[in-house]
Amino acid sequence: ALSVLKKQIVDKGVKVETFLIEGDVSEQIVAKAVESDAGMVVIGNHRHGKLYKFLFDDISTNLTRKAACPVLVVPTDKKRTK
Repeated sequence: ALSVLKKQIVDKGVKVETFLIEGDVSEQIVAKAVESDAGMVVIGNHRHGKLYKFLFDDISTNLTRKAACPVLVVPTDKKRTK
Protein backbone atom coordinates (compact mmCIF):
# COMPACT_ATOMS: atom_id res chain seq x y z
CA ALA A 1 0.00 0.00 0.00
CA LEU A 2 2.77 2.44 0.92
CA SER A 3 4.75 1.65 -2.23
CA VAL A 4 1.67 2.30 -4.39
CA LEU A 5 1.07 5.67 -2.74
CA LYS A 6 4.77 6.56 -3.06
CA LYS A 7 4.71 5.73 -6.80
CA GLN A 8 1.65 7.93 -7.34
CA ILE A 9 3.39 10.87 -5.67
CA VAL A 10 6.75 10.29 -7.42
CA ASP A 11 4.94 10.09 -10.77
CA LYS A 12 3.79 13.67 -10.13
CA GLY A 13 7.40 14.82 -9.75
CA VAL A 14 7.64 15.00 -5.96
CA LYS A 15 10.71 13.57 -4.20
CA VAL A 16 9.54 11.07 -1.58
CA GLU A 17 11.40 8.87 0.86
CA THR A 18 9.68 6.27 3.02
CA PHE A 19 11.12 4.50 6.06
CA LEU A 20 10.15 1.67 8.37
CA ILE A 21 11.07 2.62 11.93
CA GLU A 22 10.87 1.03 15.37
CA GLY A 23 10.74 2.57 18.82
CA ASP A 24 9.13 5.78 20.05
CA VAL A 25 7.40 6.94 16.87
CA SER A 26 7.65 10.71 17.24
CA GLU A 27 11.28 10.58 18.42
CA GLN A 28 12.25 8.27 15.55
CA ILE A 29 10.54 10.45 12.96
CA VAL A 30 12.25 13.58 14.31
CA ALA A 31 15.64 11.81 14.28
CA LYS A 32 15.10 10.55 10.71
CA ALA A 33 14.02 14.02 9.56
CA VAL A 34 17.21 15.52 10.99
CA GLU A 35 19.39 12.71 9.57
CA SER A 36 17.93 13.08 6.08
CA ASP A 37 17.77 16.91 6.21
CA ALA A 38 14.03 16.75 5.48
CA GLY A 39 12.34 19.90 4.29
CA MET A 40 8.98 18.73 5.65
CA VAL A 41 7.35 15.81 7.44
CA VAL A 42 3.87 14.79 6.26
CA ILE A 43 1.79 12.61 8.58
CA GLY A 44 -1.80 11.42 8.60
CA ASN A 45 -3.96 12.10 11.63
CA HIS A 46 -6.79 9.77 12.61
CA ARG A 47 -9.63 11.40 14.48
CA HIS A 48 -9.73 9.68 17.84
CA GLY A 49 -11.77 10.64 20.87
CA LYS A 50 -10.51 12.30 24.05
CA LEU A 51 -10.12 8.98 25.90
CA TYR A 52 -7.85 7.59 23.18
CA LYS A 53 -5.70 10.73 23.22
CA PHE A 54 -5.52 10.54 27.02
CA LEU A 55 -4.42 6.90 27.01
CA PHE A 56 -2.11 6.94 23.98
CA ASP A 57 0.62 9.20 22.71
CA ASP A 58 -0.57 11.79 20.17
CA ILE A 59 2.14 11.43 17.53
CA SER A 60 1.15 14.37 15.35
CA THR A 61 1.09 16.77 18.32
CA ASN A 62 4.49 15.55 19.52
CA LEU A 63 5.93 15.94 16.03
CA THR A 64 4.71 19.50 15.62
CA ARG A 65 6.36 20.36 18.95
CA LYS A 66 9.67 18.52 18.45
CA ALA A 67 10.50 18.70 14.74
CA ALA A 68 12.92 21.31 13.43
CA CYS A 69 11.23 21.31 10.00
CA PRO A 70 7.59 22.02 9.14
CA VAL A 71 5.09 19.23 9.85
CA LEU A 72 2.01 18.88 7.66
CA VAL A 73 -0.74 16.95 9.45
CA VAL A 74 -3.30 15.58 6.99
CA PRO A 75 -6.61 14.61 8.58
CA THR A 76 -8.08 11.34 7.40
CA ASP A 77 -11.70 11.09 6.42
CA LYS A 78 -13.09 7.77 7.66
CA LYS A 79 -16.08 8.08 5.30
CA ARG A 80 -13.78 8.09 2.26
CA THR A 81 -11.48 5.29 3.47
CA LYS A 82 -11.99 2.06 1.56
